[in-house]
Amino acid sequence: VAFDPTTGSVIGKRTEQGDKTESTWSRGQAWLVYGYAMLYRYTGYERMLERSEISFDYFMAALKAQSEGNIPYSDFDALVDELNPLDTSAAAIVASASIELYQITGDQKYLNVAENMLNDLTSPPYLASDMTYEAILTRGSWGYDDPEEVGTIFGDFYLVEAMLRYKEMKAAE
Repeated sequence: VAFDPTTGSVIGKRTEQGDKTESTWSRGQAWLVYGYAMLYRYTGYERMLERSEISFDYFMAALKAQSEGNIPYSDFDALVDELNPLDTSAAAIVASASIELYQITGDQKYLNVAENMLNDLTSPPYLASDMTYEAILTRGSWGYDDPEEVGTIFGDFYLVEAMLRYKEMKAAE
């Protein structure tokens, strides 16, 4: 969104990742869940935790409305068709954030989501089994209207982070 610096009014909108400027890009929403959880961790500001929880609830409601699984499509508001690929990186980001939220709040819903997403992400067809594939996760996405599902470095990063967080959490129990 572009704003007029003197009035603060909106002067333009565009999208690089979504179907429309008003639609919700799943990976962008995932980063909201994660980012606000991290802001809460480092600042202790309750409003950051609240925003993470609201963003999480929105992500999960949109996921359930669009899919029967734990891996979202690139755009929550677009049709599920060949232009809207799955995005494992969004699930990996939310899995990692969910472990953080569970550790902060103790709310079992966050741990359940993390475990379900990690189970899917570490199983076929989402976990690369071809040793020539250059990523850990398959079926990542550059964005809506780019039907090629790809491996992404950020998807791999958040998957590994989520697995390490989960392992450390379980070891501490």
